Amino acid sequence: MKKIKIISKVIIALFFLTRGNILAQGKITDFKYTLSKVSNGIVITIKPLAFDPYSKDYKSKKYNYGVRICYTRKGEKRAERLNMSSGINKDGEFQTKLAPGFSYEISDVKITDIQYFNIDEIPKEKWPKKEDCY
Repeated sequence: MKKIKIISKVIIALFFLTRGNILAQGKITDFKYTLSKVSNGIVITIKPLAFDPYSKDYKSKKYNYGVRICYTRKGEKRAERLNMSSGINKDGEFQTKLAPGFSYEISDVKITDIQYFNIDEIPKEKWPKKEDCY
């Protein structure tokens, strides 16, 4: 019983220590996304998932992150290429509306491909192209 209490305390301590460290990690190397319905449409929320531990804090203005999203909206192919830097640097996440309007449901939006890139490390001519989504 004593071992269980010690293990529980260690797990709880690790949870709180790593939770704080996530925000102090370095440059983002991967992201995750979720779709959600808001009062006036469907929104994609993109959050950091993996970090380069040898870089400085990801919320520093040093890093500029881009995303190319290929998706369908009620069967129609669509594409967006966006700069996520302001949202990631300010709030730790980026949101954009993929389906504006009250009539859309989450099932109306399907992500077919998503690519993240560091705007500063890749020359503009090599950024993922929206045209590749079609």
